[in-house]
Amino acid sequence: MRLAWALACLCAVGCDALWTSSLVPNPDRCEVGLVQCPAGLVCDSGSGRCTSPVNQATAAPRCGSPWRTGTDPASFQNLSLAVATGTGADLASIATGDLDNDGQIDLAAVSLNTTLWSFRGSGSGQFAPLVMGSGGSSPRMIRLVDFNGDQHADYLLSNRTAKEIRCTLAAADGQLLSTSTGAISGLPGAFVVGDFNADGAPDVMTTQQGASDLAVLYGNGQGELATAVNLASTRPATVLAAGDFNEDGTLDLATLNTGDVQLQVYSNRGSSSFMRQDISLAGELYAYWLTVADFDCDGHLDLAVATTGKNRIVVLYGDGGGRFPNSVSVNLSAEPRELQAADLDGDGLTDLVYYDQYGDLFVLPAAANRQFPTAPQAIAGPKASASLQVADVNLDGRADLLMVHQYLSVMTLLNTTR
Repeated sequence: MRLAWALACLCAVGCDALWTSSLVPNPDRCEVGLVQCPAGLVCDSGSGRCTSPVNQATAAPRCGSPWRTGTDPASFQNLSLAVATGTGADLASIATGDLDNDGQIDLAAVSLNTTLWSFRGSGSGQFAPLVMGSGGSSPRMIRLVDFNGDQHADYLLSNRTAKEIRCTLAAADGQLLSTSTGAISGLPGAFVVGDFNADGAPDVMTTQQGASDLAVLYGNGQGELATAVNLASTRPATVLAAGDFNEDGTLDLATLNTGDVQLQVYSNRGSSSFMRQDISLAGELYAYWLTVADFDCDGHLDLAVATTGKNRIVVLYGDGGGRFPNSVSVNLSAEPRELQAADLDGDGLTDLVYYDQYGDLFVLPAAANRQFPTAPQAIAGPKASASLQVADVNLDGRADLLMVHQYLSVMTLLNTTR
């Protein structure tokens, strides 16, 4: 896909970088079941805009209906899955999705010795071995996404020593098929998946180690990624997240530089143009993680940042126009690491869950009045070492937790909140 580049100073915050390609504008409001969207698009009930089904499938958590019957805090039951990684082959990343099209949540994992595993979900929270194969050169991160439109997930990986993103297609039974790669100019770091050019096919946006530029690889809907096009940035990003922050039906981007706690929000302006807004997290020292959700139930997406040095979680509340004018901070007793969002206690509000520098897990229950508890709720059990994930693995309507434990096993924490 050929791209034209442009620069413009449009934001009061500073000079915004614009990145352009072709995109069908989507200015019209829609209403689920009443106002139809153009062919190939679906109505997003959160924003009231027509959007790509790819983006709806990967949408950030929003407030919903309460499901708990009592008033107890979130509680969990621990299950363990041992992975025979071999000596020195620590687990690097895990991901969830439906690999074999049976309606159950399956699990994939990669280790530093290039091995990829997948496990078939039983619907009870237990997993059985499904596939073992190659994850490429020193895998860093794995995600399960349907990249060729056959209604079941495929394997998407980044590697520590190869300047590429790998897509390995899966057969209907989860077995590995062909692998294609999309080249980038640097070594990939964290990545997100979404339909950034509104063609109905999933694309990949990734950070690049040692480089300021982000890279986008467009998918063709058949499991192949195009060579990356760089998105200019003023700072090297280490963490990124996607969401429709200005509620125009197109996917925007937020990135974080862990060195100087600089948040950058890229608003998709139509024709796949991204306008950058710089947001300084004043008073914070370093940052570690970034996640997106609607935490105050106002219908607008917000950002949550795990910061270290002063040990805080900072929540920035979106106004629906791509800006984040208000924020709150929660002080913690130790440095937070990975951070995820989900309704864990069944009150209909989106909570935060994280593990800290010691591997201890905590929940921060949200309130609609933008209040969080002064002391997070500790989750008893095993310690986390990497790759905290949220999924309903036993299909009971509750958000469960999965994480790498001691780099050698995957722990599943079934949500038992009543």
